Amino acid sequence: MRRLIVPALLVVVALLASCGDDDDGAPSLDIVGSWNVAGQGEDAVARYAADGTYEIRALDGATEYAFDTGTYTYDGDTLVYTSAVLSRFCRDGQSGTYKVEAVGEDGWSVDVVEEECGMRAQGTPFVHQPQS
Repeated sequence: MRRLIVPALLVVVALLASCGDDDDGAPSLDIVGSWNVAGQGEDAVARYAADGTYEIRALDGATEYAFDTGTYTYDGDTLVYTSAVLSRFCRDGQSGTYKVEAVGEDGWSVDVVEEECGMRAQGTPFVHQPQS
């Protein structure tokens, strides 16, 4: 009986050791809310609503104007924008796919993977920091 216990324990230990954590190390970012966005060009404010809509407003000195609006999907490391009719620089239905990465403790950045609207991709990567 003892001969069976030791090999059985070794099998159990080996099985437990082979079970890895399913988390790939990527933080789960909550992007819903308003963010200050800085890229290589002008600064902007991005607002992501829980209903899957977004609005990006460019800041030019004291003037703020709507740059891009539409819907988005976010799966934890990929953000896909789809522009709406009211978008200023992108045509209705143009989409862009961006890789999302954490920056610091509470910020995140997006970098273009594929983009149909060249104006939206200018100045990437964009770093998002919480609005104060």
